[in-house]
Amino acid sequence: MAGICWTTSRSVSSTTRPATSPNCWDPLDLAGAVVTFDALRTVRANLTWLVKDKKAHYIAIVKGNQSLLYAQIRTLPWRQIPSGDCARERGTAAPRPGP
Repeated sequence: MAGICWTTSRSVSSTTRPATSPNCWDPLDLAGAVVTFDALRTVRANLTWLVKDKKAHYIAIVKGNQSLLYAQIRTLPWRQIPSGDCARERGTAAPRPGP
């Protein structure tokens, strides 16, 4: 299965509209795909659009400023959900030597 990494730079705007709106994802066939994105794009309109229009799944970052959603997630029985896999790794921002 092939993957796509879609990245944008944050735009400076006087509006609160997310820097990347679903409009730029329109041409992509996302049916059955798992889409991940950061907290900036975790807005109801984006999630609804992904599920209803694009038939995709999502993994979203939820922070405390989404108070209702955050409260609902905190009440889930996380300790009762089995982990399929667990990996802990450390990365570094240090440059690597070239070839």
